[in-house]
Amino acid sequence: MINAFFSATTAAARYQDGLDVVANNIANSSTTGYKAIEASFADLKYTSLPATDGRAQIGSGVRMSGTMPVLTQGAMEQTDRTLDVAIQGDGYFCVKSGDETYYTRAGDFQIASESGKYCLVTSNGDYVLDASMKQITFDELPSELVLTGPSQGTAQEEDTVQLAVVTFPNPYALKNIGGGLFEAGDLTGKGEINVESAVRQGCLERSSVDIINEMTKMMEAQKGFQFSSKVIQTADELENLANSLRG
Repeated sequence: MINAFFSATTAAARYQDGLDVVANNIANSSTTGYKAIEASFADLKYTSLPATDGRAQIGSGVRMSGTMPVLTQGAMEQTDRTLDVAIQGDGYFCVKSGDETYYTRAGDFQIASESGKYCLVTSNGDYVLDASMKQITFDELPSELVLTGPSQGTAQEEDTVQLAVVTFPNPYALKNIGGGLFEAGDLTGKGEINVESAVRQGCLERSSVDIINEMTKMMEAQKGFQFSSKVIQTADELENLANSLRG
């Protein structure tokens, strides 16, 4: 009977974890460049029943094995704002925060004044990098700034900037650190400049969250939590019944 408690308790806790992931996706459904997250689950250890050939087994519950981003292209929203850019295809913009380089799909950039010069920054104040992986600065405010991808136009033209767009062999291993930023690691592989994707100026990429899909997952998680709670309650009633018979 104790196995019923273990299995139902872990199931209820994991449904709660899944509900947290869904809630985070829904909260970011209007966040520029946000990639939805999916939770994955795995069974805990199985044990064989006594006096059997090993084919009859009892499970001990479930665990959340991790989360994975949904890297589908978000819808393009026309803004006609010069500093709004979106990546059409794979890849991430490169930004600098302190000594660290991070990656983002959010292209709602701004121009900030710093030490008598002007810098292209993200909405969080991180420095945007160009195709040479250098910070983008201007001596004076550009009148007609053109933002392109690594394979578009030429950086020799006045007020034209080629933005760094980087892809990874395993983008699913990118670590989401919040604020629309991702961090690369050993599992992602080495980032390389992507010349196949295009940068669209005057556009923003909307979130990849599918609200209908997320609402369906929410209802599934709620029902699963209710069923798991019912199993715990039933197991407790059976334990009380067994104890009363022994007494």
